[in-house]
Amino acid sequence: MVGIALAGGLALAAPGSDPKAVAERQLSVPNSQIAWSDWDPEAIHTITVKYGQGQPDNHFSYSVADWAQRKGDPGFETVLALQGYVETDRSPPRIVTTEEPGSATATAVTTVNYDWQGHAGAMRQTDRFSLKRKGGKWVIRALDTTKDYR
Repeated sequence: MVGIALAGGLALAAPGSDPKAVAERQLSVPNSQIAWSDWDPEAIHTITVKYGQGQPDNHFSYSVADWAQRKGDPGFETVLALQGYVETDRSPPRIVTTEEPGSATATAVTTVNYDWQGHAGAMRQTDRFSLKRKGGKWVIRALDTTKDYR
């Protein structure tokens, strides 16, 4: 009986049982090493890029299942317009979470310094993870990323 109680407690404390831990894990690894077990197979990632200066925002969405099948192939994320773009520094994300029964949101804000073909600047990246409980752990149902260059 004690063993069952202990195992149950360990399962609740396991990685992924905390929405903030899931967001931190996803934000700390390169795309090729993403922990796919943190994702619902039907999850969607939406990216919005805000350029400012009268340019329209760019929107892009893909299913996580499509991305996982590519096994980290960078061709899926390479955009010709970003040639010469280099991140020079990235702040640790500030993550705020809210939980309701069976669902949670983790919002991370990161400042990214960059050099884009000799032009230095700072971009604010906001990642909003929508999570749900599945099999006793938190999984990502949707991720909305906004890269704000304004």
